[in-house]
Amino acid sequence: MIRVDKDERFPLTVAVIDENTGSMAVGKTVYYDVRTHPDDSSLTPTMSGVLEESVVEPGVYSTTLFFSESGQYVAYTSCSGFTSGAEDIIVEEDNLVDLVKQNRYYNISVEDVVRENAIPTVSQTTRKVAMGNTDYVINAIKWDAEPDWNHTTISGVIYAWYKNLDDDVPYKMAGPV
Repeated sequence: MIRVDKDERFPLTVAVIDENTGSMAVGKTVYYDVRTHPDDSSLTPTMSGVLEESVVEPGVYSTTLFFSESGQYVAYTSCSGFTSGAEDIIVEEDNLVDLVKQNRYYNISVEDVVRENAIPTVSQTTRKVAMGNTDYVINAIKWDAEPDWNHTTISGVIYAWYKNLDDDVPYKMAGPV
C-alpha cells in the first residue's frame, strides 16, 4: 500500500521478473492504469500510460504520479507475458508534514485560567475549584507559517477537577460537567 498526501508527487515503481530465469526482464513495455477503489472506475481524466525503464537498474519501471483529490485508488500494472500487479494507494486529505510542523512546541499555546470569581459557578462547585486554583486550560495550535496567535487552526478547553476544595493540584483534567 502507498500512502501519500493530496498533491504530493510520488513514484509508482515495479520490477518485472522473468519467472523462468529469475532475472529482470529488460526492454519491455509496462503499462499502468489507476482506478478508484473499491468500485474500480476509470478516473476523469484517465491516469494511465507506459512506465519508463530505469537507466540505473534495467528491468525496473516507474513513473511519477500525484492526486489532487483525496480517496482510495488502485494502480494496475501489466506487461505482456508477465504476471500483472496491483497496488493500493491511499491519498490523505491533510498534508502530514504540515500537521507535524504545526505541532512544534512554538506553535502550541497552553493558557492556565485561574478561578477569580468570588461566587463559584455550578461547574466550579462540582469540580471543587478553589479561589486562585486552575479552573481550566485553553489549548491552541497555530499554523507554522502564522506569525502570531490571531488565527489558530484548532483550540479547546480542558477543565481542572479536584478531589477536595483545599487541594492545590487537580487530580484530572477533563471535559466539563
